[in-house]
Amino acid sequence: MSLVKYRGYDFENEKWIYSATIMWSNILLCLVMLTECCEWIKVCNVGICSGTWARNNQEICEGDILKQYDNSSDTSQYGIVKRNFDSIKIYLEWHYLKKFEGEWIEIVNKTEIYHSRDYKVVGNEYENLEEVRKEFLESKEKLENENTNAVN
Repeated sequence: MSLVKYRGYDFENEKWIYSATIMWSNILLCLVMLTECCEWIKVCNVGICSGTWARNNQEICEGDILKQYDNSSDTSQYGIVKRNFDSIKIYLEWHYLKKFEGEWIEIVNKTEIYHSRDYKVVGNEYENLEEVRKEFLESKEKLENENTNAVN
């Protein structure tokens, strides 16, 4: 058993499962996780859990999409919890819009998660990143249109 807790997606039952025991199965040619019922389940999209909790009482895991809790309806910024390949330490890849030389551009910043309670988990990159990106790009378009209308 590991000191690290993992989260993996069980496609058969269509749900996320959590476990400290994970291994590669040469027979199934996939990752498997040991459940609380001592059953091995095939999983994909496996990520490390941080051991920290967002304000909406969800544990923050690799692949989660976070927004600032006090401003979670703001579609012009979001973060994805990532991990370097050779490390168990996670970080936040923060995406936000910034006006530069009259144009709104996307900035991507790598930062640590200092105060986990400042964030809200709004999904994960495997299930709803496209929705979050769509809202983000619509927000960018809206800001650009406001800028164009203000000039005219």
